[in-house]
Amino acid sequence: MPRSSYVTSSSSGDAFYQLARVADTLHNNSLERVDLLEAYIDHELEERSTDFKNALEKVNTTIQSLQENANDASGRWQSDDGMITCLSLLQAQTRTLHENQNGFWAAFKDLKCKIAGIRSNQCSLRDVLRMMRADAQLLRQPTDTFGFPQFKRLPPEIRTMIWGLAIPNRILGLKGSRLRDYDEYYSMYNFDPGLSPPSVAHVCREARSIACRSGRLVSIRNYRECPYPNLMDEGHVARPEWSWYDPSRDSLRLPVKTLVGSPNTTILEITECTQFVISGVDSNHTHCYRLLAYLSDPYYFPRLKVVDLISDVYQHPQLSDHVLETQLFGLDQQNFFSLDIDDKAAKKALIYRIKKDNTSAEANKLASWLEEDKEDYWNDLNRTTRVRNLKWPHFLDHLKKGWILAKGQRNSSDDTSHVPKRVKKSSKKRDKLTKDQEALLLQSLPAFRRVKLIERIAARVDRDDRWASSEWSE
Repeated sequence: MPRSSYVTSSSSGDAFYQLARVADTLHNNSLERVDLLEAYIDHELEERSTDFKNALEKVNTTIQSLQENANDASGRWQSDDGMITCLSLLQAQTRTLHENQNGFWAAFKDLKCKIAGIRSNQCSLRDVLRMMRADAQLLRQPTDTFGFPQFKRLPPEIRTMIWGLAIPNRILGLKGSRLRDYDEYYSMYNFDPGLSPPSVAHVCREARSIACRSGRLVSIRNYRECPYPNLMDEGHVARPEWSWYDPSRDSLRLPVKTLVGSPNTTILEITECTQFVISGVDSNHTHCYRLLAYLSDPYYFPRLKVVDLISDVYQHPQLSDHVLETQLFGLDQQNFFSLDIDDKAAKKALIYRIKKDNTSAEANKLASWLEEDKEDYWNDLNRTTRVRNLKWPHFLDHLKKGWILAKGQRNSSDDTSHVPKRVKKSSKKRDKLTKDQEALLLQSLPAFRRVKLIERIAARVDRDDRWASSEWSE
């Protein structure tokens, strides 16, 4: 199955809108903080100026008092020797006061320089805020290029690659049910869930043409194949359903029992172009022979390349973690995400992306589930005890042999009904395939992989009930 794509070009508008909102909020908050800073500075300057004036007045008063004392003492110079010492002391104190006054003026000048620097920074900050506001207003205006006008100048091949990488890889669910008319059964199919066209198809004409190269709308019309008028009259047959399907990127999810019970050409429009199939068998990994019997029919699956078998399912509650949902299911909000268990690099990258900047309980729980590498055993009830409780490498060899056997039986059979049937033991000896025949059949052998499936479910649905009614538990 191709690797998933998580970011589409349609998300650029939302991202720019959010950026504009953040810039506008930052601008308003910054202006308020600058005003508060300016008021605080003015208040501090006023208080410092008052203190400075009071200090100067005290210094002047002290100097005047000292001068008066000096004059009084000089008048009694000749009469009292003790006053000479007092006068010298007063003169020393006067010099100290003058020195302190000079230091105070130096500190005051330094404070004025700092205030000037703060005001300069305040003006610079206001200029930056004005630029941010202008940028925010510019981002709010709709543009055709979303900030990347050079995109149209790129070569068409590179633009095609970019649009192609923006198209997500999704899973189209196919659900089967059986209707009964007297002693006859009829299989009816529905999309579960159906897919809408990718958001890339709505961007522009060029992107839509690239999305429609391999993707298109497919339909299920059950009434065409329903042979029982009673069912048609009673309204049991569903109306035609439509879904987007890109067989070069999307996987077709197949239930085992209801799909192979009595297939018809209702789903032929879908299966004949399918390249990737994902299927869950049951909790014991059995009934694989049914899937092989159906997929090996070139009438239904002539272009099959990859078959993914679900090893385990993780059910993620919807809206429980928006960041995690966007990382897993993309902006197109698909309901499934699959991961190849044996692709260590992809698993490591996914775990890193989940844990990066996300410490929620749901993210940690999902990361632990992905890191868990438990031993699972696979069975095939149509075989002997030799293929029970096999580990994946041995079961993979069994799948390849089963595929060749199913292909060989279908090629040698004269049955043209294309109805898969369970292979029963017969007394008639089958002809053994030659090496050339096996080599020819191996050319059509798809790649079998075991995957873990992450399913997005409604938040209010009980998990036990959901598991009991799920197609994977068939």
